[in-house]
Amino acid sequence: MVLSSCRRRYRRPSRGGGRIGRELSSYRLPEAGGMEAARASLNFLNVGSLKLTIPLLSFAYAAPFTDNHLFKIDFLFWLYGRTGEFKSTIAALLLCHFGPFDRTTLPGSWLSTANALEQSSHALKDCLFVVDDFNPPSDPREAFEMRAKTGRLIYQVGNRSGRGHLAPDLTRRPAYYLRSLIISTGKMMLPGQRQSATARCLAIKIDGQKVTVNRDLLTRAQA
Repeated sequence: MVLSSCRRRYRRPSRGGGRIGRELSSYRLPEAGGMEAARASLNFLNVGSLKLTIPLLSFAYAAPFTDNHLFKIDFLFWLYGRTGEFKSTIAALLLCHFGPFDRTTLPGSWLSTANALEQSSHALKDCLFVVDDFNPPSDPREAFEMRAKTGRLIYQVGNRSGRGHLAPDLTRRPAYYLRSLIISTGKMMLPGQRQSATARCLAIKIDGQKVTVNRDLLTRAQA
């Protein structure tokens, strides 16, 4: 699961596998990298305050146990702060445990539909799934829809369940229950929701003072 060596290559999934969208195509199974890869993984702890990096790295290492019946993780990680605090870059660097990612290739966005997010969180079994840029628009209707969609996904994380669907002929369609660990990035916490929703989020704010990111070490880690 650790980062592969920079001199090694990620193995691409076979063409005969299940259908995945373009946004998920960067996921790879890295070749074994040995001690160099282990050091690269642990060096993630140095790119920012330990209040930030220890929980995030722990989240990455817990991901392969997401769908294990003996080890249920019923919360998501909510990383927020002002623009320019490297939230998406930090999330992408952590996601490199699962493939070659950067902030422009994150697999999820809060602009996606609720159904698309549910299907992705189901397809990425035992992986991290980053949903980027929670920033409700100024239009009240669109802002309400984004908050409602986000709240619904959070409740599904807590319940580890999916929504039931019926086809036009009233036969039951498969429910896409969550099988991945979710990291959300955004400028703010989810507003206007009951405590039962925010209680399912492990929230950390990057504020540039108490919780910071070291830009130089972050750049080295990206390289």
